[in-house]
Formats: sequence, structure tokens, C-alpha cells
Amino acid sequence: MRRNFQKINKSNFMSDLNNIDWTAVYNASSIDEKMSIFNSLLTYLLDKHAPLRPIKLKHLPAPWLTQDIKTLMAKRNVAKAKYKRNATTSGTDYLEKYKQLRNRCNKLCRDAQRKFIANAIENSDTSKVYSILVFCVILTVAICENLTSTYQLDEMENRFGSSKFGHVLG
Repeated sequence: MRRNFQKINKSNFMSDLNNIDWTAVYNASSIDEKMSIFNSLLTYLLDKHAPLRPIKLKHLPAPWLTQDIKTLMAKRNVAKAKYKRNATTSGTDYLEKYKQLRNRCNKLCRDAQRKFIANAIENSDTSKVYSILVFCVILTVAICENLTSTYQLDEMENRFGSSKFGHVLG
């Protein structure tokens, strides 16, 4: 749930804010009570002018991205920003640092994705394996190129008793 403040009518919001009776906050005996009353008044005002709306996640995070990889991605992004900021002065040092982090990040992401897919295939039933393979076909061209060899297709068809792999993969 998220509030959308972009479509808020500022003049109506300010008018309602000015019309709030703050005496209950002033008359409260403890700081906790004052904060509770203040929060409830402010929440009421926000609910009136910028109600909470459900949001849909359009791009779900990749399940193979670990916290270590996300941390490395953040470091990579910082290094890229430093390089862009200092491109004219001492940019070569920053560029090398960025390239090292970028390459390491790409390798870790690629390895983690491959490991995730391999584990999912090993530990799943036939229908889940099929959906994972379709996922591979759609998202990862490199993996799909490895799967299209005749030997691997024949091996999958024998193991899972299906000829759908040939139709899906090519």
C-alpha cells in the first residue's frame, strides 16, 4: 500500500490542516499520548487527501539475487556514479574500479542464476521442471543454446517422457 501525493489538492489539504483542532494534543498528559493523538489526526488528514492505494509489483525481484549480490550491485552503482562525476579529471582510476565491480557482479549474478535453475530442476517434479525450462528459454538465451543440443533434448525427453522440449526449444 502506498499514498499518491502527486494528485493531492494542496489548497484543500492546507485548509483542512489549518482547521484541525489541536487542543487535544496540547491537553494530553504524556508525550506518548500527545504523539498518539497527533499521529491519528495526521493519519485522518492523509487518508482524506491521499488515501492508501494498493500497488502492483511489475518486476518481481529475481529469486537468485542474494543480499551479497545486492550489496555488490550497490557498490558497482556507486563506482559508476563516481566515474561519471570525475570522468574528465582522474576518471581512469574510477573507470577501472567500476569495470572490476561490474564484471564481478555480472559473474556472480550469472552463477547464482545458473545454480538456482539447476537446484530447481533437481528438486522438482516434471511439471515444475517444464515450467523452469520454459522460463530458461524466455529469459536466458545462453542457457537455451546449451539446452538445444540433440543429446540433451533426447536425454530430457527420455527422462520426463515428453516430446514438448523439441517444440519449445526449437
